[in-house]
Amino acid sequence: MTRFSLGREDHGECSVAFLPKRKRVVESEGDGSPELEGERDAFGVDEEEGAGSNRLSVSSSKEERGSLVVALTDPDALDCPICFEPFKAPVFQCENGHVACFTCSGKIKNICSFCSLSIGYIRCRVIERILQSIKLKCQNADQGCKQLFRYHEWHAHKRCCPFSPCPCPFYNCGFVAPSKQLSRHFSEMHSSNLKLFAFDICQAMELPLHSQTYILQEQDRGVLFILRNEVHMLGNVMKIEYLAPPSQQQYTYEIVAEANDCSLKLKSNAADKNSMDSSYKIPFLMLPKPVNISGELTFCIRSPD
Repeated sequence: MTRFSLGREDHGECSVAFLPKRKRVVESEGDGSPELEGERDAFGVDEEEGAGSNRLSVSSSKEERGSLVVALTDPDALDCPICFEPFKAPVFQCENGHVACFTCSGKIKNICSFCSLSIGYIRCRVIERILQSIKLKCQNADQGCKQLFRYHEWHAHKRCCPFSPCPCPFYNCGFVAPSKQLSRHFSEMHSSNLKLFAFDICQAMELPLHSQTYILQEQDRGVLFILRNEVHMLGNVMKIEYLAPPSQQQYTYEIVAEANDCSLKLKSNAADKNSMDSSYKIPFLMLPKPVNISGELTFCIRSPD
């Protein structure tokens, strides 16, 4: 269930707090004096109606209302039923009321995928007005993000919010904090594994022989990457992952391992450690057992700019 703020804004802000309970006043049939019929909860539902009631109403009066707190019981109600992306204006509907986003209306050639009537000519003004009225706080508001977003902007912001919690990549370290605090944590707790680098400049280091994790921090922007060396039965596996801050940019890198007159090279995109699912296979460089005795490792991370 999603809660969002809907309605007018007061002083440039949009409240998302629960409305206070208030008593409903009705006229009695006897002397005409008001009496209290019951209390409503924060969403205007009578408490005596019970948990099984589906009725939802707003209990704030026009004079006291700045913004309304609404419970969205179906999180998909404001998403396109075809592409499942968040709605943004313009939104179209067919004569039967089935809706589709602007992009999907063109893809289905203006034929409703539910009833085959024409779609793409009638705007769904109700949904568009609701979308225009919604303001959502960032899910990381308690971590310091104070921005408010339209519904479709909120989903995009989730993927790149600098206040998103990031876990420390070292095993047996349970530190979790926004990416801005990770650099300090690495400096204080894992300084021996922290290495500075510069974008687009190759940097050499001794080829690690044992399982090891290094934090690579860009010296100007503070962008963080993970360089992993894992020992397996057939040899060493090396890979670079993107750590923080959250970004929609794509970084590429190169790893070159040289030992015993042999050279192996990997060029790939740095996988985002915080957004990839469990099915994603991270590209890696495999160093067979005869090669990984001693040598030099060179890496270069390219800036997307």
